[in-house]
Amino acid sequence: MSPWPDFLYKGKTYSLSHLNGFAHVYIQVAQPGKPERRYSVQIFFSDHCFTQDLKPSDDPALLYPSALKPRCFHFQRYELSKYLPETIKNLMSERLTQTGHENFLVVKLMDLEGNTVEYEIFFKLSLENKKLKLNVESAYVRDDKERRPDRGHVYFATLIFKISKGEKVRPTK
Repeated sequence: MSPWPDFLYKGKTYSLSHLNGFAHVYIQVAQPGKPERRYSVQIFFSDHCFTQDLKPSDDPALLYPSALKPRCFHFQRYELSKYLPETIKNLMSERLTQTGHENFLVVKLMDLEGNTVEYEIFFKLSLENKKLKLNVESAYVRDDKERRPDRGHVYFATLIFKISKGEKVRPTK
């Protein structure tokens, strides 16, 4: 995937270089009867991490030119996206929610301008040509907490182990 081009709005440049893909090694520490495991993963971020659906009232200058379909640059998503690479690197001990759409959700509490918000990060972990790939599909603060998907839970360490072996993941309630 190509690097995300910067976004220019009203004379200000918003760098998106922090969302360029990168490789990361997740380490599952050894436990009694279980050896240390290392998982090399290629990580990517979609434009949904810093854009939102286009609304008729949106300023046309907010259209992000490299989006796959017309989407508008979203300032809150952009600011929170700066935390994404580090958050994704530190998933190993996280408890995830399965959404029912072959992807997973982790909710992080973030402080934005003095307010704590629930930042939802949706991603898919897959094995493609014997290589692990983690695609962050979207990340945002949900307006309607009642609609948060929940089809069960699984720890990231279990998820990455199962996916690396080509096995199905069965979350628990």
